[in-house]
Amino acid sequence: MSEHEFSPCEKCGNQMYVGAYFCTRCGARIAADGAPATQVEQLPELSDVLQSWPAPEPNPPSATKEQKVDRMADYSREEVLRRVRLKQSLKRAGLAGLDLSGVNLEGVDLSRAELDGANLDGANLKGAILQNASLRQTSLKGANLG
Repeated sequence: MSEHEFSPCEKCGNQMYVGAYFCTRCGARIAADGAPATQVEQLPELSDVLQSWPAPEPNPPSATKEQKVDRMADYSREEVLRRVRLKQSLKRAGLAGLDLSGVNLEGVDLSRAELDGANLDGANLKGAILQNASLRQTSLKGANLG
C-alpha cells in the first residue's frame, strides 16, 4: 500500500485513505480490506440518534437557600466537635449551613473551609486559621475573633 492510496466511499463518494475504518464525511463503516462495506451495518445518522433519546425531565422546583446550604455540608455538628476534640484539622471542610453556635474552635485550622450560611454565634474562634475560608452569610454574633 503506497502512502497516498485513496478509495471512494460507496455511500457518499468521499475520497478516503485506504485502510480507513470509517468515512469522515458520512460515517459509513469500511470493510476490513479497505473497500467500502456493502453488507456491513451503517452507522445511524446523528439526528436519528438524538430523536430516539428520551425527553429531558423538567427541572425540579428550586430548593430554598437553607436546603441548598444543608446539602453542601460534609460534616455534622457532632463530627466537627469530635475532630476539634481530637485536634484534627478542618482544612477545606464543607461546613456550610451547620449550627456551630457556642462551639470552641480556638486554634482550629479552618483555612479554605466552606462556612457559607453557618451559625457561629458565640463561637470561640480565637487563633483559628480562617485564611481563604468562605464566610458568606455566616452569622458571627457574639463570636470571639480575637
